[in-house]
Amino acid sequence: MSFRRFLGVVLFALAIPIVGTADVKIVEKQHIDAFTMMGHTQPASDTRTVMWLGKGKMRVETGKQVVIIRLDRKKMYIVENNGAVYSVVNLPIDLKKMLPPGMGQQMLEMMKMTATVKKGTETKKIGKWTARRWDITLSSTMAKVRQTWWVTQDLKLDLSDFNDMAAQLTELQPGMKEAAEKFRQVDGFPVVKDTQTEMAMGGGAKMTSHEEVLSVEEGSPPAGTYEPPAGAKAKAFNLMEMMQRKR
Repeated sequence: MSFRRFLGVVLFALAIPIVGTADVKIVEKQHIDAFTMMGHTQPASDTRTVMWLGKGKMRVETGKQVVIIRLDRKKMYIVENNGAVYSVVNLPIDLKKMLPPGMGQQMLEMMKMTATVKKGTETKKIGKWTARRWDITLSSTMAKVRQTWWVTQDLKLDLSDFNDMAAQLTELQPGMKEAAEKFRQVDGFPVVKDTQTEMAMGGGAKMTSHEEVLSVEEGSPPAGTYEPPAGAKAKAFNLMEMMQRKR
């Protein structure tokens, strides 16, 4: 999974609240248009994300990557290689301790994303939901991200528990701490998101994507949903390795 796609999943996940008191299954699709960066063209792609949300527990599955958060254990599990191995991250996240000595503060400052969140006045019907427009901007020395979210209040929401979990997932990405706090201002459920990302490197390459919630339903998750796969091998988490893999 590319860093661009992973960031998109993170931003989507941050805005998803828990519905009611039962566990919630959320299915979302994402389309990324073809783009060219530094002479290399990436074809258009489509992915699907499945989330399970429970009290203090969360599972986000996109393609072959699975992230599990357990606030009760103060742990995050990142499952890779088709479930063969998983990394363990202690919560709350402290990125300075995960970066090489002498690089922590400098790297975090370079990658810091400033965030603005603005509630609009425009509304429209999306499926069975009445949604309001929100405009989101994330900026750093490396990239600028502009998003339009269509957010509904037609569902009864309880954001507090989920925001605690989503903040941990978001803050695993260097520079995203401010964004995690700003997204708490969004007062509903985003059913559609359109994103344009402009990279400072690669000649100002632009990437566009469309995300759409397909379903939100309460239910009982399959056994082991919030656990690393049985028989998988645990390994130490390596932030630098993850960042290289997401590029």
